Amino acid sequence: MTYPLRFLFSVFPVVWCGLAQDPSPAPEVAGRVLEAGTLRPVPEARVVLTKAPSGATGFVAPKDALANTVTDSEGSFRLQPEFGVYRLEVSKEGWQPADQPLAAAPGNVLTFTLDKDHPSKTARFLLVRAAQVSGTILDRETEQPVQGEMVFAWRPLYREGKRFPAIAGLQSTSQDGRFRFSQLPPGDYLFQIAPRTRGGQRLREHFSPEELGKVGSEFETVYWPGGFDLDSAVPLSIASGSSLDLGSLRIERVPVYPVRAVVAGNCAPDRRVQIGVRPETESVQSTLGEVACGADFLITGFVPGAYRLVATLQGPDGRLSGSTPLVISDQTAEVKLSLDRGVDLDARFVSASSARLPDFHGISVRLTTIPGGTAPSASAPADGDGKLQLKGIDLSDYRIHISGLKGLYCVKSMRYNGAAIGDNTLRLNANSPRHALEIELSDRPSGIVGRVVDGDKQVGQPQVVLAPWPVSGDLYASIFRTSGDEQGNFQFAGLAAGEYRAFAVTPENRDRLEEPGVLRGLLTNAAGIQVGEGGVGQTTLQLTALKR
Repeated sequence: MTYPLRFLFSVFPVVWCGLAQDPSPAPEVAGRVLEAGTLRPVPEARVVLTKAPSGATGFVAPKDALANTVTDSEGSFRLQPEFGVYRLEVSKEGWQPADQPLAAAPGNVLTFTLDKDHPSKTARFLLVRAAQVSGTILDRETEQPVQGEMVFAWRPLYREGKRFPAIAGLQSTSQDGRFRFSQLPPGDYLFQIAPRTRGGQRLREHFSPEELGKVGSEFETVYWPGGFDLDSAVPLSIASGSSLDLGSLRIERVPVYPVRAVVAGNCAPDRRVQIGVRPETESVQSTLGEVACGADFLITGFVPGAYRLVATLQGPDGRLSGSTPLVISDQTAEVKLSLDRGVDLDARFVSASSARLPDFHGISVRLTTIPGGTAPSASAPADGDGKLQLKGIDLSDYRIHISGLKGLYCVKSMRYNGAAIGDNTLRLNANSPRHALEIELSDRPSGIVGRVVDGDKQVGQPQVVLAPWPVSGDLYASIFRTSGDEQGNFQFAGLAAGEYRAFAVTPENRDRLEEPGVLRGLLTNAAGIQVGEGGVGQTTLQLTALKR
């Protein structure tokens, strides 16, 4: 059902005033205790609620607990105290908070206030039982243990369908080639055997002619299980509290070659230029260090393959950058990098048909690089005529963000050099002599309001995803996201008229939407919502369950 947009703001206060005449709901604290990584419920966890003393300026835990309970088979708990300031803590013997080192997750303590405006609190806690992983590194040729080899433990996280590793641990092999990780939270892992010479150790500003032609050797870089690069490796699932021996991992030596390089042009000899490199098949760039502009330098340790060498310089007149492809076969390579200022993007806001334009004070445009990109963000405010210029930005792909519209206007369309942008992604054309962005505004924005339920139960703080349908271009760049309140209510404002699809998941499953294929699959089967120009669509979404 669709209503004029003015009711989004004028009717709701009346509804809330009506609710305020009812007796205030009883204060309540509810939540779940889950196992980090697997998100399985943790039953029989102890839950302790303490209240701050009356008149205390800061929270001071009283000697005795106000209330305590244990979680049920679903890891759930529920308490009904009076209004006040509280400290909630969960624990279980043999478990630890997931905010221990190497675990990026909430802890086991929460402080909050219950009052007539916030009578309820929903909490989620993550606990873990640490796992242990060990193994042995052997030289494939000699079958002898390899001492001093670096072994990384990575968590294969995802962003917009691309894999980005997060380091979970680092160990060096012992004299007998053994390594052991003893404090890993449960979850999926990759283990990487990395070269001993890496990062800044590979960069040399002073070198001899002998070093230039020297072919060295390193043990190969491999990911386990089963991959020679980050994208081809298959993650290993490690259970909570488990102890796993990976057995003997055999690696072999491979030749490595140096690269002679120089950064020339657009910088003085006393300026320092930052150098980075990445394999062409991966999104993660390694920063090697800084070199003098115009002087030769050497980078060692390249195994045969395709790479991209990147140079950047932040100066008083803006950022200079340059990159070049690099192919290593069976000999020393020489490359030259040139620094360029970037390009200027002229942007302006225009009105859709007879729409009135806003007061542009406080309205701005911001560009952010897509995942895996290296270009920095750029932003600029609009002037009184709705015009702005972004100076010296890298030739790259960007997401477009517009702030300050305050839900009173919506973006009806965008055009780059006259061509329509369908997915909120600006793709700068290196061959274009001029770069212009036109943003068409409508003063009749639409909206969508709704509620998320699980069967007949309310869902606290659901994660709601909305996408125009059908999606044209980059799916991740086209969607809108929001979090619902404790009762599952949510709202999207400032939308263009048209057809949308929406679904909702629990906060625990938010990161799963970044995995390859998950978002598109959910939107394909999601509920459809049609909103007219200046109208508000209403919907009730059933919570979507995600399965491994």
